Amino acid sequence: MFLQPITLERYIGAAEAIATAAWPDVPATPEQRAASSLLLGDDTDLRDEVAVESVLTGFARRAYRRPVEAEEIATLVAHYGRRVAQGASPRGALRDVLQVMLVSPSFLIRTERNGLNVGQPFRISEWELASRLSYFLWSSMPDAELFRLADAGRLSDPEILNTTVERMLRDSKSNTPGSIFASQWLGFTDLGRVRPGQIDNPWATDSLIAAMKAESAMLFNSVVKNNVPLDRLIDADYTFVNEELAKHYQMSGVRGAEMRQVSLRESPRRGILGYGSILAVTSFPGRTSPVIRGNWILSKLLGTPPPPPPPPPPPNVSEFDERVAENRKLTQRQKLEMHRQNPNCYACHSQIDPLGFALEEFEWFGRHRPVSRGKPVDTTGQLPGGEPFKGLVGLSQTLLRERIDELTIQLCRKMLSYALGRQLEYYDEATVQELVEKVQANDRRISALIHAIVQCDAFQMKQSVAVLQTGK
Repeated sequence: MFLQPITLERYIGAAEAIATAAWPDVPATPEQRAASSLLLGDDTDLRDEVAVESVLTGFARRAYRRPVEAEEIATLVAHYGRRVAQGASPRGALRDVLQVMLVSPSFLIRTERNGLNVGQPFRISEWELASRLSYFLWSSMPDAELFRLADAGRLSDPEILNTTVERMLRDSKSNTPGSIFASQWLGFTDLGRVRPGQIDNPWATDSLIAAMKAESAMLFNSVVKNNVPLDRLIDADYTFVNEELAKHYQMSGVRGAEMRQVSLRESPRRGILGYGSILAVTSFPGRTSPVIRGNWILSKLLGTPPPPPPPPPPPNVSEFDERVAENRKLTQRQKLEMHRQNPNCYACHSQIDPLGFALEEFEWFGRHRPVSRGKPVDTTGQLPGGEPFKGLVGLSQTLLRERIDELTIQLCRKMLSYALGRQLEYYDEATVQELVEKVQANDRRISALIHAIVQCDAFQMKQSVAVLQTGK
C-alpha cells in the first residue's frame, strides 16, 4: 500500500493531537487521569527503563494488535531515551514515542504475515484471527477478551470461536454489519450524495438523511440479532423511525428524535424496498426512475444484472426518443413501454422495467404517492416467465417466492467479500457454494451465515504471495 504525503501529514497531525489530548504533562480532566492510569498504572516510575519498556510493550501489543518483537520494543525504548537526553520530560518523551506508534503502518494498516512458500495456503495466527473477526463484526480493534484468547492460543478452537461470535453479536458494537456492510452492499451510504438542495427543499435536513440511513441499517441489524430469515429484509412489516422520518413518511403518533420500531401493517411499505434511503438512491433528482430501480433490484439485491447489449452498443440506447421524452401527456411507464419497442432495448428493459414499475407508488425521495396527475399510479409488473404482481407488497412476495435463491447467493458473496476485505476470486466459488448450502439449511438466517464464514478456511487461512525485493 502507498500513502500520499498529504495523507501521512494528516495522520501525523492526528497522532500529535490525540497524544497531547490524552496524555498531557499534567492530567487535568477525569478522562485524562483515566487515560494516564490505563497507560501507566498507579505508580510507574518513568525514570526506570524497565518500567518504560513494560509500558511501551503493553501499548504496542494493543496498537499493533499482535505480540511485539524485541527489536521493535528496543527501538521504541531507544527513542524514548534520546528524547529524554534532548531535554524532554519523562512524560513528554513517552508522549513522543506514543505518537510514533500511532503513525506506524502496524497501527494504521491491518497487516498480516506472509507465508514461506509462495502460492501455498497457510493458517493465519491467533492474533490475526482476532483482528479479522473483530473488524468483520465490529469494524474496530479486538477487545481484551479477544486478545486474551489469542494470547492463550484458544481462539481458533471451533467451539470457543462459536461462543465468541455469539458474544460479539450481542455487543452494541455489532451494529456495524448494518451501518457499514449493508450500506455498502445496498448503496444507501450514497444517500448524502443524492440529497436535494436545502434551499429549495428545506425538509431535506442532515437529521432526516441520518435517520433514513439509520432506518435501513437498523432493519439489517434486527434481522441478524433476532435470528430471523433474511426474507425479512424484503417483506418486513415493521420499520424504525423517529418523529422527523415519520413525518416524511406521513405517519402519525411518533414523537422525539429517538429511532424506534413501528408497525407497517397498515402501510404500503414492506422491507428494504420501501425505505426512503433505497428509493432515493435509485432515483434521479426530482423524479423517479423505474429503470434505475429495476436495475438496482437485479444487480445490487439479487446479483443477476441484465445482459449487456451486443457490441457495438446501439446509439442512444439509454435515451428516449426526443418526441417521447418531451411529451408531458405520457406517463413514465408509457414512455418506457414505447422505448421497449426498440428491439435493441427490449432484452434488458423487459427484465428491468416491470420491477421498477412496482415502486412507482413512491416518489423520488421515498414519500408515498398513490396518485399522480390525478390518476392512480399503475404499479403492475411481471417477472420474465413469472406471475403478474402489483405494487411493492406484490413485488416483495414475488421476489421471495421466485428469486429467494438469488438473494441468498448474493448475500453470501457480498458478506464473504466484506469479511475477507477483498474481492472474491474464482477459487472462492466453492466456499460461496458451501456457505449457501449452510444458510439454506438454517432457514436462511444471516446469523448462520456469519458463523459459517468465521469457521470456513477462507476466513482462517490465506495464500502466501511473492514479495518484491528492492536493492539499495
